[in-house]
Amino acid sequence: MTTSSVIYTVGEVARIVRVKPATVYRWINSGQMAHMRCGPGTVRITGAQLQEYLASCTHTASNVPPTGMASGTSAGQKDDAPTARAPALGTKPLPADSVRSLFGPE
Repeated sequence: MTTSSVIYTVGEVARIVRVKPATVYRWINSGQMAHMRCGPGTVRITGAQLQEYLASCTHTASNVPPTGMASGTSAGQKDDAPTARAPALGTKPLPADSVRSLFGPE
């Protein structure tokens, strides 16, 4: 079975991309993420639809602050904010192999 033929629930997609299910529903309701409705209150996302959405998520240089600077700091000011967000209590990071296995070899 290929990755694109796998069908995910909203909760599974949320765990894969490490967001809350409400965020996935927001992407769906705004039209940003393709999906299938399989009955009242049942939404599914195929592997291909997830790949398409993730490929569309890009950051441009105009909306990413320079390294070491948070938005709102000016050049020359030191940013004391942490550079990475700590995971929420009770959550475990996804193993890199499980994320890579979703999309096959590079």
